[in-house]
Amino acid sequence: VCVCARARVCVFVRSYIHGGGFHTGNASMFAGVHERTVKRLERHAHVDSVSVMSVDYPLTPHDCWFSSVSGSSHAIDAVVRTIRFLHHEWRVPIRSMIIAGDSAGGNLVLTATAKVRSTLL
Repeated sequence: VCVCARARVCVFVRSYIHGGGFHTGNASMFAGVHERTVKRLERHAHVDSVSVMSVDYPLTPHDCWFSSVSGSSHAIDAVVRTIRFLHHEWRVPIRSMIIAGDSAGGNLVLTATAKVRSTLL
C-alpha cells in the first residue's frame, strides 16, 4: 500500500454495508457493482489500487432482535477499526476512503461515520 507524492492517491478503499431492512441481503449481493466501481476508479481516477470491504451483519428473523442490534454494532465497529488501522498504520488518507451503504446499510454507515469522525478527527 502506498500513498504517492504530489497529492496523487495510489490507494483507494471502499467499505460497503448492504441494505435489506435488517432482514434480507448479504455482503456479496453487490459484488458486480463493486467490481465495476473498482474498474472505473482504476481507469478514470488513476488509482493504482482499490480495495473493497463488504460487511455482513445478523438479520431478522434468522437472528433475534437483540442479536441483530449487537451484530450491527459489531459491523460498525469492524468498519471503524479498519478505517483507523488503514489511516494510522498504513497512512491511507481519510479522503481516500469511501464508506457507503443502502437502506439499513446506510443507517449503519451513518453511525460508523459519526463514530470515526468523533474519534479520528
